[in-house]
Amino acid sequence: MLDFAEFEKNKEHFLILRDKFSGALHLAGMVLGGTSEEAIDTVQNFACSSTKYIRKIVVDRGSQFTSGVFRQWAVEENIEL
Repeated sequence: MLDFAEFEKNKEHFLILRDKFSGALHLAGMVLGGTSEEAIDTVQNFACSSTKYIRKIVVDRGSQFTSGVFRQWAVEENIEL
């Protein structure tokens, strides 16, 4: 599961990742305000720079996840959204 959060509008942005199987949580700050590229980088870092074990990601309708950039990355990595 991925979700995007902000504490103050346009000030502090975070991406929250949860691994369904291990229950592990990961919180990453988004320097650029939560772009698709930042989300992709965070997912790849969470998976230890290898997405071969990620098969499905549940996302909300945030623009970071609905963009063509994020969707194309998921297709290239064989990840179902």
